[in-house]
Amino acid sequence: MGRSLSRPLVGARRVRSAKGSLFAVNGKRLGPGTGFRRRGISMSISIETRNTLVRAMYVPLALAAQVTFAPVIAIVGVQPSILLAVFALFSFRAGALAAIWMGFSCGMILDTYASGAPGAFALAMAVTGFLVGLFDERRVHVSHPLRVTVLGFSVLIHDGIWHMVSHHGVDKLGMFLFRVSLPSTLYTMSIGAILFAFRPPRIHARNW
Repeated sequence: MGRSLSRPLVGARRVRSAKGSLFAVNGKRLGPGTGFRRRGISMSISIETRNTLVRAMYVPLALAAQVTFAPVIAIVGVQPSILLAVFALFSFRAGALAAIWMGFSCGMILDTYASGAPGAFALAMAVTGFLVGLFDERRVHVSHPLRVTVLGFSVLIHDGIWHMVSHHGVDKLGMFLFRVSLPSTLYTMSIGAILFAFRPPRIHARNW
C-alpha cells in the first residue's frame, strides 16, 4: 500500500498477508473490503444516505398525487392527505433531521401555490416532520397501530399549525379541527394503514 495514508490510524497496525493488505484493529484482523468497524457497528453511512435519498423521491410524487389524485377519491368533499401519509412514512424511516428539511421544502412549494399566510405550510410541515421523526425506526420499534396513530395526530397538528399561522384565530381552532380536519384525518389514517402494510416497520431497531 505504500504511503497511501498520510497519518496512521490510532490503535491500528498494518499487517501483510499473502492475499494482500490487512488491518488489525484492537487485535482483530480485517480483510480487504471488510471495512473498518467501530465499537462493533459497521460504518455504512453511505448506504443510509442513499436509502434516505431514494425515500425522499417519493415525497414529491405524493405531493403531485395530492393535487391530482386526492380530489378524485374524495368522499362527500373530504379528501385524504396522501402527502402527509407518505411524508410520515419517510419521517419514520429517515428520522427527524431529514424530515424537517423535506417538510420545509414541500411546504415552501405549497405556500407558493396555496392561499394563506406565507410560510404557513412550510412551518406546519417542518414541525410535523420533526415530531414524527422522533419515532425514528432506526432507534425505536414502531408497530403498525402506533404508526397509524402517530399519522392521525400528525394530520391534526399540521392542520392546527396551518390554521393558527394563517391568522384564522385560535377561537375557531376547535371548530376547524372538528369539522374540517377530523374527517380528513380519519380518511388519511385509512390510506396510511394500507400504505404502512406494504412498508412494514423494522422488526429490530439499531442499538445506538
